[in-house]
Amino acid sequence: MARDARGDPRHAALTRQAAFEYAGRNVLINAIAPGTIDTPILADITPEMKQANADAHLIRRLGRPEEIASMVAYFFREGAFLTGLTYPVDGGWSVKGNF
Repeated sequence: MARDARGDPRHAALTRQAAFEYAGRNVLINAIAPGTIDTPILADITPEMKQANADAHLIRRLGRPEEIASMVAYFFREGAFLTGLTYPVDGGWSVKGNF
């Protein structure tokens, strides 16, 4: 069974199915599976909780919004032959086996 970067077969299946359905229309479907990103939504958590989230990533820090944007830009620049996959941009969270 195919799994996405987070180990969830449902997300991988949705991305793959959409790629199958839209490929004939020259529409490429991909997904990004981000780790915990340091955004204003985290403003209300304690510093300890924020550090625990950072420590859950292999690289021991939170992601930055521009790192996700960089992956989106990559799809636009280089992604003409990419479709049907989920790309982890998670600082090693998925490799660490946190799911």
